Amino acid sequence: MVKSNKRQAEVMRGLTYKSKFTRDLLTNKKLVDQVSRMVGKPVCLNNNYSMGAPQVNFGRPSRDTSSPVDSWHFDSVDYVLVIILSDMNGMIGGELEVLKQDLGSPEATKSLAQHGGPDRHFVEKVSYQEAGWGIFAQGSKIMHRVSHVKEAAETRISFVISINTRNIFEHDRLRTLPVN
Repeated sequence: MVKSNKRQAEVMRGLTYKSKFTRDLLTNKKLVDQVSRMVGKPVCLNNNYSMGAPQVNFGRPSRDTSSPVDSWHFDSVDYVLVIILSDMNGMIGGELEVLKQDLGSPEATKSLAQHGGPDRHFVEKVSYQEAGWGIFAQGSKIMHRVSHVKEAAETRISFVISINTRNIFEHDRLRTLPVN
């Protein structure tokens, strides 16, 4: 079921409960092994059966520039693999925007909140080439968002696979600010 939340206008989670295809994909040994090689250590794909596995984001074309597909955030997992499912031909907007700024201190994050967002000078846009292409990122380390979709032949749909390392004794990468 598609829902909305404070950050996203339309999102769907929990497909592993409803889709055998999705369960098989997220437990596919070849995929898990390939992602483990990319990371350089053993991983699991979103603990396989959590409610967030996977997440599907929807971005309907709109003239309302104040409504991004996904607002500025850090991910709450070590890594994400985001696969675009939509036709990107002629799409205006819907880009992944990455903040190229260190937010490792409470002061930097507070400054960002006070100004209502980042200085555009520090934002880099990344676009998917076409349907089926993916972006692999350390979403818990990099603040990012997806800009609004101004024009498109169809709704922008992305399939987000969350990935965690399997070693429970590793340093916790899921905190974005130091804990006192």
